[in-house]
Amino acid sequence: NVEISMVLDVSGSMGSQSRLTNLKSAARDFLDTVYDAAEPGAVSTSIIPFSEQVSAGPKLLSYLQRADSHETSHCLNFKASDFETTTLSLTEDYEQTLTFDPWTDERNTYGYAIGEDLPNPTCPTDTSQSIMTWSTNKAALKTFVQGLDDDGNTSTDIGLKWGAALLDPSAQTIVTDMIANGDLSNDMEGRPFIYNSSEAMKILVVMTDG
Repeated sequence: NVEISMVLDVSGSMGSQSRLTNLKSAARDFLDTVYDAAEPGAVSTSIIPFSEQVSAGPKLLSYLQRADSHETSHCLNFKASDFETTTLSLTEDYEQTLTFDPWTDERNTYGYAIGEDLPNPTCPTDTSQSIMTWSTNKAALKTFVQGLDDDGNTSTDIGLKWGAALLDPSAQTIVTDMIANGDLSNDMEGRPFIYNSSEAMKILVVMTDG
């Protein structure tokens, strides 16, 4: 049994010098290599796109406690102490990132007007740029990778926090609840496995321009 978190940089700088194109090619090749060598259902992968923030998406975030929650976007503001552990708390009220755009106003060259959708939100609002959780479907994973787009700054620490958390055994409760609610396949039951299991391997892959 193999569990993988792929933490992929989709910040704005990845749009130059074919970096995102090369990342997508490398990520797809990696998925082919791993899944083609494995028995069906043995490998699960989560893909965590990161830029200035990480969008967990509405489904995953609904299983966590949030202070001042909203559904416009789906990022969390982690505290310094949150980076001292690989777990996600199921009881703590995480501060949810507000939906705002620090780069654009109605006077600049973007042509943004009050009342329009924000062109450059800190927390991505497009679900295609949100975390894809615990999938055994290689084709779906490769399609997701191909749909990634570049924008924003680079917060590798937040990407790594989410990547590690989705490998941590504490997330078993979330997986079980997602299965019960039809948000996740039944073959994910029991994952993420305990750390000292002789029957499982955990892999965290980071692709970034630094």
